[in-house]
Amino acid sequence: MIAAYGVREPLLRRWAVGLIALLIATIPLENVVVLATGSVTKLIGVAAFALGVAALVQGPRLRVRPLPFFLVTAGLFVLWVILSYYWSWTPQYTLSRSVTYVQLLALAWVIWEYGGNETHRKVFMAAYLVGGYAAFALGFAAFAQAGENTRDLGAGFNANDFAVALALGIPIAWRLASLARGRWLYWFALLYLPLALAGVVVAASRGGFITALIALMVVPFTFSGLSVLRKLGLMVLLAAGLWTIFVYGPQMFPNLEANTTRIFQTTQELREGTLTGRREIWAAGWQVFAEEPYLGVGAGGYRFAIAPIYGRAITSHNAFMSVIVELGVGGLVLFLAMFASILVPLLLSARGPKFWYGVLLLLSLVVGIYSLSWEAAKATWFVLALLATEVPWVAVLQAPAGERRLGRQL
Repeated sequence: MIAAYGVREPLLRRWAVGLIALLIATIPLENVVVLATGSVTKLIGVAAFALGVAALVQGPRLRVRPLPFFLVTAGLFVLWVILSYYWSWTPQYTLSRSVTYVQLLALAWVIWEYGGNETHRKVFMAAYLVGGYAAFALGFAAFAQAGENTRDLGAGFNANDFAVALALGIPIAWRLASLARGRWLYWFALLYLPLALAGVVVAASRGGFITALIALMVVPFTFSGLSVLRKLGLMVLLAAGLWTIFVYGPQMFPNLEANTTRIFQTTQELREGTLTGRREIWAAGWQVFAEEPYLGVGAGGYRFAIAPIYGRAITSHNAFMSVIVELGVGGLVLFLAMFASILVPLLLSARGPKFWYGVLLLLSLVVGIYSLSWEAAKATWFVLALLATEVPWVAVLQAPAGERRLGRQL
C-alpha cells in the first residue's frame, strides 16, 4: 500500500502515484506497443499528469512542493526549444519536438512532486525495474528466434536504446535493494543486476556495455555498507550471472558468441574505429553548427540539416551534439545546466551510499546518451527527475522550516 510518511493517503493520491508508476514502467517498452493514437506511454502520461494535478487540489488551492533548480533549468531549456520555432530551418518538426519537450517537463514535475516521499520513490524505482524485466523478456525471446541476425530484438526495440535503458536500471536497482526492508523487494532489485548485464550482451551494444560498466561501479563503492550475509549473497549472484552470460550462454545460444566478441572489441573501436559511423555523422553536425553557432537550426532539425552534407537524413546518435546543432550554444548551456543542478548538490553532500548512487547514475546517463539521440527521451528526463528527488533541499522557493527538515530526512 502506498502511504505518505506512514500515514494512509487519500484514494485519489494513491491512484495518481500508481498511474505515475505505470507510466514509468512503460519507459523501457515505449516503442513496443503503439496504438493508432500514439504510443501507450503518451496516453498513460496524459492521464497520470491530469490525475496527479487533481490529487494536489485541496479546497480552493493547489498545494505543490517548492521548485528545485533542476525544474527551473529544465523549464528554461524547454522555453528555448519553443522559441527556436521562430528561427527553425524545419518549423513543422520544431513544433512537434516542442510538444514532446513540454510533455517531458510535465513528467519530470510529477516525479518531483510525488517523489519527495521515500515510499513513492521506491515505487517509482521498482516500476522502472518492472519495465526493464519486461523489456528483457521480450527482447531475449526475439533474440532466441532471430537466427543469424544476432542483434534482432523484435519490433520496437533498438539494440542500443534497449541496452542503455537496461544499464541505467543498475544503480536504481542497487539503490532500491539498499532501501528494501523486505526480502522479496531486496531480491527483486538485486536480481536485476545480472539480468541487465545479460541484456547488454544480447543487444551487443558497445555503448550499452560501457554504460553498464560505469553503472556497476556503484556496487564496489557501497559494498562496505552491506552485512556479511548480503555480501556473500551478492558475490554468489554476480559470479553465477557472469558464468551464465559468458560461459553457459554461448553454449545454449551460439549467437551470443558473436555478440560477446563484438563487445570485447569496444576498446579497439574507441581507439581506431568510426564508432559505427558516428564520427562522420558528428563531423557533418559540426559543419552545420559552424553556420548557426548561437541559435542553432531549430529543435528536431539535426537530421535534415546534415542531409546535404552527409548524404541522407539521420539522427545525431549523440544527445549533446543534437542539442548544440539544433539549439546552439545557448541551448547547450541550458541543457548542461539541468545536469549541473543535480551534480553540484551531490558534490556538496556527504560521501556515502546516496552520493555514489547519485553520481554514478548521473555519469551512466551522460555516457549512455553520448552515443544516443536521447535528449528528448523519457528515460533521460526520468533519471534526472528521480535524482532531483534525492536532493530536495535545493529549491528556488523555500518551503516552511518543518517541510525543509522533513525533506532532509528523506
